[in-house]
Amino acid sequence: MPRLRFFLRGNRLFLVFLCGLALGCSSALKEDISREKEKVRKLLFDFYARDYPLVLFPFTNQSRGTNFAYLEEALPETVLLVIHSFEKDYTLVDGKEYLSLRGFPVALEDKIVSAKVPSWESYKTLLPMAITQVQVKIETNNRVIFTNRVTNITTTNVFRFLTNRYGDFLEKEFPGLVEELSRFPFSWRVEKPQPKATNLPSSVGFQPTNTVLPEWVYEGRVYGRFSVRENRMGPSEVEVTLVLVKIKASTTNQRELVIRAREDKLYEEILRRRGEIRQFYLEGELVDVEVLSEPEDANLYLDGVYMGRTPLVYEGVRPGYHILQFVKEGFETVSYRTQIQKGGTNVVRGILQPREMTGTITLLGESNRLVFLDSLYVGLTPLVVSNVSLFDSHVLLIRSEDRNYEDIYYSFTLTREKSDMVFAVGRGESVAQQQWKRNIAWGMCYGSWGLTIGFVGAHFYTSALRRYYEDQLYNPSLTEAQREAYASQVVWYGEWQQRLFTYGILSSLVSMGVTAYALSQEEVYLAYDPLRGQWGLGYSVRF
Repeated sequence: MPRLRFFLRGNRLFLVFLCGLALGCSSALKEDISREKEKVRKLLFDFYARDYPLVLFPFTNQSRGTNFAYLEEALPETVLLVIHSFEKDYTLVDGKEYLSLRGFPVALEDKIVSAKVPSWESYKTLLPMAITQVQVKIETNNRVIFTNRVTNITTTNVFRFLTNRYGDFLEKEFPGLVEELSRFPFSWRVEKPQPKATNLPSSVGFQPTNTVLPEWVYEGRVYGRFSVRENRMGPSEVEVTLVLVKIKASTTNQRELVIRAREDKLYEEILRRRGEIRQFYLEGELVDVEVLSEPEDANLYLDGVYMGRTPLVYEGVRPGYHILQFVKEGFETVSYRTQIQKGGTNVVRGILQPREMTGTITLLGESNRLVFLDSLYVGLTPLVVSNVSLFDSHVLLIRSEDRNYEDIYYSFTLTREKSDMVFAVGRGESVAQQQWKRNIAWGMCYGSWGLTIGFVGAHFYTSALRRYYEDQLYNPSLTEAQREAYASQVVWYGEWQQRLFTYGILSSLVSMGVTAYALSQEEVYLAYDPLRGQWGLGYSVRF
């Protein structure tokens, strides 16, 4: 019975070990498969990913007079500000249509079929190959000989991807990839004015000027024209027509925005209509966000892109989490991570706290010391210096009228939390004392390196003697007494060789430390130059 119990217990432990081993191998196999799939997914994303360029064309001046020619440059720059708000945003396209136009990535086929993912075997096939022996006619001595014609079909070990199942492959193996690829981030460029102005297209069926492939293009275009009704008694009235064109493969949409405003209000009117422009190009569900701040007139950044000054209503924002940043001179910068809800207008309010721009420093201790702040003389100690700027690096120099004493330096930065600082002013070290410390430091430096060189020389000397006595041991004419004496010399010099090597290493480390201390007394230090990408010696200039 005890043996049976031990046997059963041993089998249980063995089964537990096997189960743990199987689970570990299964987990490792899943991780390998996951890494292979992620590698292929990245390759596919890099192959298909692209942006949606917005091309801004020159504006056409339809006015007869030349007094308003400056609008030919001012209007595109204003529209470009609106286009800049598309940064970090995207437009939606039909992902399946886009992938069908791009087709199967032949350049990635080998990497896809070589991936070690068991579920992908059903998407592969072995490449069949037909080998045909062609009939050959040979004439020799008026005799015609024909060879046999044989056709053999063999199967090679080269795998190929079943391209007719590529859509199912993307949908099942990479869920969400098609949706991610259907989001084209915006980019933009500005076309230079042509020598002769061209008329705007009257229909949307014009040929694209920048195609990615011969058959299709994804691109947005902005044309413009303007006319001026001149008023000699006041601001003239300007009418601007923006032609927005959106090309997505075989689909082209066009919309015209007519903006009428006085010459001095044209900029604000164009920015007021930016929501319609964003809605046209961004597509999808968008909402309006009303942004307020206390105090008002703060610069607003949405996800790092400048939007304008508060208060404002920003139109065409995608629901979800966004970063709103409020910046105003004299106030602390405030950032909010807020969720923009679907439906209706979202209201966001930012509260800015005033920033203390200056602080004070107090110097106590020795009297009648000259005080310089950032190279400017501010008075004699004891002293209180006010109106010192915050968040800037400052250098404080305290100098004695007796030039036999070294200057005292302080480097400091005032912050909002630490806007008042107190410095103790002492007598400082005398010039003679400082020179004495330098002499002692360099004396120790020279002495330590001399000792290190001595250890190194003694190490090589004992090493040479050890080798000499080792060579003497091979002399056949030696007596036993001489052989024992030479052997003891080999052991003795070998031990001292090891000791001197250790002493040399320790002495070199001490010498480097003493040298660093001596250089610090001379304000010399080892520094890394990021521009040149190399280390070198530098010196500090305090004042």
